[in-house]
Amino acid sequence: MAGVRLGRLLGIPFEVRYSFLILVVLAYYYGVAQGAPGLVTGLLGLLCASVLIHEAAHALVARWLGVPPVRIDLNLLGGAVKLAGMPSRARDEALIAIAGPLASLALAGVGEIFYQATHHRIAAYFVTINLSLGVFNLLPVLPLDGGRILRAALTPLLGIERATQRAVLVARIGCVVGGLVGLLVFKQLAALLFATLFWVSASSELATVKRLAAPDAEALGLDGLSGETSMRVLDERGRPARGASYIGGTYVIEEHRSGDEVRWVVRGEDGAILLVTDTPLT
Repeated sequence: MAGVRLGRLLGIPFEVRYSFLILVVLAYYYGVAQGAPGLVTGLLGLLCASVLIHEAAHALVARWLGVPPVRIDLNLLGGAVKLAGMPSRARDEALIAIAGPLASLALAGVGEIFYQATHHRIAAYFVTINLSLGVFNLLPVLPLDGGRILRAALTPLLGIERATQRAVLVARIGCVVGGLVGLLVFKQLAALLFATLFWVSASSELATVKRLAAPDAEALGLDGLSGETSMRVLDERGRPARGASYIGGTYVIEEHRSGDEVRWVVRGEDGAILLVTDTPLT
């Protein structure tokens, strides 16, 4: 779903998806119903700031590991970092995934220190928000961070596609259980909505992996080139992009080597393979 670009965070563009407005409206009217619209609006602001820091942690670790972050989104499910491609190693995916929850838990710790010193209720809310973000995102449900960590743990044993299939299965079971508990125990109809959204998001992860899986690489002549891979980011004019100045026309060039054989792969910002060639591009 489309959105509005609001600026840059640590040099990385961040956008608000229109779906996020649904969350804003629901929160506001909940605040009106509770007689405290100002408080709920303030809490929503704290939530936005906390989610941005959580996602920025993902983006910074991804950039450090050589996987360029294209943008940070705020959406109905909270937030997400759009990367130029999938990490080439399972360990890297795990490190990128764990960075967000660790950042949230660290923020909760800072908030707790502030609360103990001031006993201000805003600090208590800040602790609750970030503690919830950190713990909730560790659930092994794709597309949550815990689901990505689970996939990374399974990938060395099963390969990326089968590991994703297993992680999606766990996510779907979690969606069914969570949706039923939310509806039957807590009487929250919204639980079914969010369970459905997580189900669809998990399924899209599997579709993405299948699109980028090894059979496609074999068809393009990349099979056997599983050795060292280097990556650089260029802008739409073919010039090296400076720092994190990624824009809509950014694409990624990967250099795949195996012995004396080399292939250059050009990917779009969505990770799709645009070109494979023997002609040096870097």
